[in-house]
Amino acid sequence: MEKESLLKALSKVKPEAFRGFVFRNVRQGYYPLNDTGSIKRGGRYNRRGKYGALYATFSRKTCIEELKREAKRRGVDIKDLQPRDIVKIKVKIKKFLT
Repeated sequence: MEKESLLKALSKVKPEAFRGFVFRNVRQGYYPLNDTGSIKRGGRYNRRGKYGALYATFSRKTCIEELKREAKRRGVDIKDLQPRDIVKIKVKIKKFLT
């Protein structure tokens, strides 16, 4: 898609507000609202060493599936990524893209 078409499509996206709970899995002992890990390693939506992101999901089940996916991607057993905490975080976001 060319740049103009992409910008036109993005201009039609309307942000929404969100208030509710999200889930994250974090290495045990890490503060759940700290983005240091994503800055060091990068991720789907942030560039390593540039800026961080807090990755979360709307369901505990999806949070666990993401952890399984990460283990598979690394070629290790999910037990090798332990100990981890699954945390539930109350959020209020004024502008959210769905």
